[in-house]
Amino acid sequence: DFGYPQIAKTELLKPFIFNAPISTGNQNSLINGIPQILRVSRTTPSRMANKTILNNSGKSELYLDILENITMTFSSNGSTVRSEIEGRMKIKSFLKGNPLIKLGLNEDLTVGGNSRHVSRGTVLDHCNFHDCVDLSQWESSRSLMFFPPEGEIDIMKYRIGSGFEPPFRIFPYIDILALGQVDVVIKIRADLTSFGNNVVAKCPVPKSTVSASCELESGSVGQSTEYKSSEGTVYWTIKRFPGNSEMFCRIKLNLSEDAPKDFKKEIGPISLKFEIPMHVCSNLQVRHLKIAERNREYVPLRWVRCITKSESYVCRIGS
Repeated sequence: DFGYPQIAKTELLKPFIFNAPISTGNQNSLINGIPQILRVSRTTPSRMANKTILNNSGKSELYLDILENITMTFSSNGSTVRSEIEGRMKIKSFLKGNPLIKLGLNEDLTVGGNSRHVSRGTVLDHCNFHDCVDLSQWESSRSLMFFPPEGEIDIMKYRIGSGFEPPFRIFPYIDILALGQVDVVIKIRADLTSFGNNVVAKCPVPKSTVSASCELESGSVGQSTEYKSSEGTVYWTIKRFPGNSEMFCRIKLNLSEDAPKDFKKEIGPISLKFEIPMHVCSNLQVRHLKIAERNREYVPLRWVRCITKSESYVCRIGS
């Protein structure tokens, strides 16, 4: 091997990495015992790359996750300034025997503006696939075929730059009541049919703020607000945000007498963090997830999960 590592795959090295120290005796016994500890040959067969991982439960299972991170920038009137989705499809296999998997996506899927497909369908600006994927049926039926390697892999990665509906829209309002008294009203609208979890809106306030208090709608449940003076920021937390609904928060600011005239420039931008289970903004759909059957007794379990998270979700104020 001339000093070059022969085994570099993470999945093969994991069983030999321990958190607790292991006593190996003297130095000579350590050197002589290396082959027994590793228990691998000098050259690993190529078929090891497709060996499935161990499952303590003994069940034959396949997990498919569609994960999307969304980036949005809005102007103060709610119009979109920037939009982007970074998505990936992750496979985790506990299947016995490493059978062939056939994954079918929505047939109206278009990549890179290919005019052959319906223009109103899902449009991906760019996508790439894992090396194990067979693309022979991709152009004809939007199907991927592969033998799932050991452990977790990203079977597909994709990016969308526009043409999708944002799940939340933010509308800020600033009302100057009197000298040193300012109200900032934040309205958030959920344009989705499901719901958002752990939604947190963050609004920076002027440095000249002496005190800040928040008012929520009457009957609000699962909501809380907090003003952190050390950060100069107001946090509005919503544990569960139902789809097709709106929520309001009014922030009452008391400014010092030496507040600058352009203090409005120090308010915002408002940022939003959230997580939406079983929802993807790209409209990417799984038509089928088929596993090659060997006999009637072989009944593997298949799980599909979708989730959207905010990467950078910002609304400017005064723009």
